[in-house]
Amino acid sequence: MFDAAESTSRLFRAAAPGPGSVPATPATFAGGEPLSSPGSAPATRPPGAGTPALPSAGSAPGTRPPGAGGEPLPSPDSAPEPQLRDADIDLLPSPGIVAVDSLEAAGRKLMLFHLERLASSLPAAREGVPMAIEAASEATRHLRSTGRIFDLDGMLEKKGRIRRELRRLDRRLATVLVLDALRRDLDDARAGFSPDRAAGLDILRASWRDEREAARRRLARAAAPRRCRRWIGALWDGLQDDTAAAGGTDAALSVSHRVSSRVWDAYERAWACASLPGAGDTSSLPRLRTTVERLRHTLEAFGEVLPDAGTLLAAVDEFQDHIAVLVDAGLAAAMAREFARSRGTRLAASERAAIDAFVVLREAVAARQRASDLDSWGSLFDPLFGEALGVALDGARR
Repeated sequence: MFDAAESTSRLFRAAAPGPGSVPATPATFAGGEPLSSPGSAPATRPPGAGTPALPSAGSAPGTRPPGAGGEPLPSPDSAPEPQLRDADIDLLPSPGIVAVDSLEAAGRKLMLFHLERLASSLPAAREGVPMAIEAASEATRHLRSTGRIFDLDGMLEKKGRIRRELRRLDRRLATVLVLDALRRDLDDARAGFSPDRAAGLDILRASWRDEREAARRRLARAAAPRRCRRWIGALWDGLQDDTAAAGGTDAALSVSHRVSSRVWDAYERAWACASLPGAGDTSSLPRLRTTVERLRHTLEAFGEVLPDAGTLLAAVDEFQDHIAVLVDAGLAAAMAREFARSRGTRLAASERAAIDAFVVLREAVAARQRASDLDSWGSLFDPLFGEALGVALDGARR
């Protein structure tokens, strides 16, 4: 059974709020129960935006609940090959962090924001829609990282079940996303093969499709409405109560005073990891990927108070794209080789030759990427990026 703790796909991002935003209504779960009392959500939503909801107990399978997007979702049988952009997931507005917010209040706003995104994407994610799974994965990983960035780990430690559920959901989502990446690599290779050789990959393609469906079913169990209603509702109510108690602002501990230290610390950790000999090697790559992802989460967390955050994030995206190419290629080669080994003599000669050709192709891509200098992966660790980051952080303090 295949599992993975990391997603290698490009992650889904939130849009900025539109003018004239109005207070959001809380997300609801099966049975229409609100996550919090009316009027308690600090986030804003553009006028006319629907409230995200999980399907009610009597809703038809494979459809969105009212107000969650409108169009029917494909069932696994009717759409066995969903593509990355098949679903139209409505983006939630920004969390509304301002420079005078205390660090704690800003962190709670951000957690509420990502918790609502998670609630809105779970119905389609359970159906296996790739974009919804990416949205849910991004929200889950942000929820886990926000505690570290804003010193809220203690709150999650007190809610042990919530931490465990987030970790389990993250693993289930990541497994489906990794299998989607494997299948995209395989389809790209088949497109460049002759028809006979491409046909030899059909057995591997069918196996990965079946693994993906099994992973989706495990995800559906981990994200079942009854299960999620308990821990997401408890976290939502706790964040609402604690946000009200926090009072909102504290000039001595405000975001404007802390943004520089938090962002610089994340950047220096990523830079130090990238500067180590063999940073792009297989053994060192997971740590590099983790530190760069933490840098991106930190920049996104302070994006509302950080001037020119979009340009800074573009450099991070470029570097992450190179990491994804290396990881995806290496993993696809390893998984295909293991599949051929496990099947042994049950594979036809044409099938084994096609799988061997696919392994060689993906290993060549990984080798080229691994042999390249990290400086060629983008401008993230260029001195000019450091200067631009310093200018942006100086602007955030003003």
